Amino acid sequence: MPEETAKLIDAAMNPEARPYEPQGAALDLFYCQANEILIEGPAGTGKTRAVLEKAHLVCQAVPNIRVLLVRKTRASMTQSVLITFEGKVLPENAPLCRGMDRAHRQSYHYPNGSELVLGGLDNVDRIMSSEYDMICVFEATEITEDDWEKLLTRCRNHVLDYQQAIADCNPDAPVHWLNQRANKGMMVRLLSRHTDNPAVTPEYLERLSRLTGHRKDRLYLGRWVAAEGLVY
Repeated sequence: MPEETAKLIDAAMNPEARPYEPQGAALDLFYCQANEILIEGPAGTGKTRAVLEKAHLVCQAVPNIRVLLVRKTRASMTQSVLITFEGKVLPENAPLCRGMDRAHRQSYHYPNGSELVLGGLDNVDRIMSSEYDMICVFEATEITEDDWEKLLTRCRNHVLDYQQAIADCNPDAPVHWLNQRANKGMMVRLLSRHTDNPAVTPEYLERLSRLTGHRKDRLYLGRWVAAEGLVY
């Protein structure tokens, strides 16, 4: 196992250093070095936190790497991904959060020279003008395959010993390009389940179970189904 990955896993498994223990697909994500990963599953399985924990730990472990966190729009990052990152992944009063407020922050700078860059595809020129070791796309069903493949061309910083793009999403229609790309073997598919997340509550699961139609299939059962309810 490469030194960088060994450091990352050691940090993740040490509850005294970091009170987070990845399970199931989250643990698989920490070890996986595939070029393209799809981590998918129903709502509330901890997918986004797992991706953020990996990005953060890699930045801590390896100096001078560049990781991009991206959604379809930059504004959507502020009230979703960044709340999870600053509220659950980073310790309270973390130095990384000093400076600009979340809405205007462009990156987090680590003491070892690594950088966690924030972006949206509504400002694609800024993203495409740089290079990264790892790219993490949240709510990836919002973007197009063309968006994804353009991002892949930016995954070439080559400071980390592997270059990786991670897509995080709930299932959508079976014809969605993410599902099709994974079915073709172009992405490693990691199936995230509610049992992976020790923080999920019975009350939340009961709420999801009351959804109807394709929403229940996708967000509670984690199935790629059409709006008519057909399972792929």
